[in-house]
Amino acid sequence: MQPVLHVEGLWVDYFTRGRRLRVVQDVSFAIERGEMLGLAGESGSGKSTVALAVARLLRPENAAVGGMVRLNGTDFLALVGEGLRQTRWKSVALVSQSAMNALNPVINIFRQFDDMLTAHGYTDAVQNRHRAAELLDLVDLPEQVLNRFPHQLSGGMKQRVVIALALALHPDLIIMDEPTTALDVIVEREILSKVKTLQRQLGFSVLFITHDLDLLLRLTDRVAIMYAGQLVETGPVGHFSRSLHPYSRALVQSFPSLHQHASDRRRGIPGAPPDLSHPPAGCRFHPRCVFVADVCQTAPAWEAVSEDPLIAVRCSRWKEIRDEFVSTVD
Repeated sequence: MQPVLHVEGLWVDYFTRGRRLRVVQDVSFAIERGEMLGLAGESGSGKSTVALAVARLLRPENAAVGGMVRLNGTDFLALVGEGLRQTRWKSVALVSQSAMNALNPVINIFRQFDDMLTAHGYTDAVQNRHRAAELLDLVDLPEQVLNRFPHQLSGGMKQRVVIALALALHPDLIIMDEPTTALDVIVEREILSKVKTLQRQLGFSVLFITHDLDLLLRLTDRVAIMYAGQLVETGPVGHFSRSLHPYSRALVQSFPSLHQHASDRRRGIPGAPPDLSHPPAGCRFHPRCVFVADVCQTAPAWEAVSEDPLIAVRCSRWKEIRDEFVSTVD
């Protein structure tokens, strides 16, 4: 069975100050039906740019996108005009980082549902209201919310409305770009629990993007790690207890655990991500890496460690790092 989303060799250039700046390079991954893939990395690593490129939401006057993006086997980057407009929402939908920016502040919630449904051929306002009420019920909101304006809703309620909008046309894939960033931890937990429940009920796939690796390791089926515009490691959640890329290992070690001993200190990652207008030669992480060696001056390939489950890494020294884990256990 073909994956819902297959991305191969994706690259993105931003047009800035009269020149092109490559902010995403050689990104490849796939999402199977009913799967949740987490995409993590520091701020500025390119996570949201990947989401916008996959969803075809980057304006051509501002950015160039290349590589391959197949949605249900269709070349999504080749779609234009009406074909592209009809594919959005029906095949892929986006839940953005700020619900307030995703909702029109001057029309009520029902109008937002009605406008979207009408644009896709559902022109009966009575039926659209009934459908909107059903969708709100899915995310545990009462029908009365349809009469309210966005500013009359709490942050958690607005985010639930955006999730309901994303589900309206039964898309195969929902891209969630840090959807709970502005919410407190209790509301975040409620919303993410609801997303998992809906995913099991409706069978859609999810690309979940956040800087919080600890959250992804508890929520998703597989995780992909980005650094400086490139994927550096991907694998099932359980794999990251023995990450093969030094950056992934450092990310895991930087998050506190509820079960850790008081004497166990978390360690930050020294240094800062590189300036992508002048990235370092070779491995982009090597100026900050504790495993750095001469071989790191040459750019490492994106290499499959295993096929089932798929584990891939971009590091010239991953075999030595793996052997270190083995010797530590022995």
